[in-house]
Amino acid sequence: MSNKNETSSCVVCTSSEEEIPVISITYKYNRTWVCFSCLPQLLHGKKDINDYI
Repeated sequence: MSNKNETSSCVVCTSSEEEIPVISITYKYNRTWVCFSCLPQLLHGKKDINDYI
């Protein structure tokens, strides 16, 4: 869980958790955040997570 003083933002669209729900993902030992709007683009290959981490 993130620190109350630290805001998590989507790695793709940069929307913050104050604007839209985001979930934490870990890939190659890197923890990052993705919103539900961008997640399908990553899952279906329209965007590559390697471009953002």
